Amino acid sequence: MNKPERAPGGAPCAPDSEGEDAPDSAVNVRMRELTRLVLDGGVPREYSKRALRLTEADLTSRQLAGAVLADADLSAATLVRANLSGASLPGADLGGADLTRADLTGADLDRCCAHAAIFEDAVLRNASARRADLVASHGARADLTGADLTGAHLEAADLSHARLRGADLTDADCRRAGFEGADLTGARLPALSLLRGVVWTRETVWPAGVADKVVAVSQEAGRGRFRILALPPGRTARVNP
Repeated sequence: MNKPERAPGGAPCAPDSEGEDAPDSAVNVRMRELTRLVLDGGVPREYSKRALRLTEADLTSRQLAGAVLADADLSAATLVRANLSGASLPGADLGGADLTRADLTGADLDRCCAHAAIFEDAVLRNASARRADLVASHGARADLTGADLTGAHLEAADLSHARLRGADLTDADCRRAGFEGADLTGARLPALSLLRGVVWTRETVWPAGVADKVVAVSQEAGRGRFRILALPPGRTARVNP
């Protein structure tokens, strides 16, 4: 199944109704078998060229470490406390999925569509989410240590109190994201233009040499919160030393 593309602005994936198989086709039978395997805690490593569909599935606490789920449809699925460490999910649809406290250590989430997904208290250490759509996602207190978020769409994402130590946010669109209390020690940040509207607090830990630059382009937003505004004249466009 060819996954629908997100619009550049991060609009939710449009449904793809092309190429539907008959209800009793061999492909659909295989999909039902794989659905049963996943729901029973199995790890599907090979499947037909059609992407696995598990929309709204309840996969709470399932053991899916190392699962190969490229382009799978997991939109609105419940993956609370699921073990997806080392899982391969490139291009998967996780829109609206609940991954609270899920283990995604080392997972491949490149180009995944996780619009408004919940990653609160989830572990994504050393995960790869290059060019992923994480618009309006909820990642409060998530552990993203060493994660690769190059080119990811993080507009309006909640990363409050998240651990982003050593994370790579090069070219990531973080406009209007919430970094209140986040730990960005050693992280690589995008251009200041891609941080416009970011909200942070005095508890936010910026990479070495970055805090002064951020302060220079921020304005107090009340209650100990600050918001990054437009670049001042003559200021460089990047914040990394």
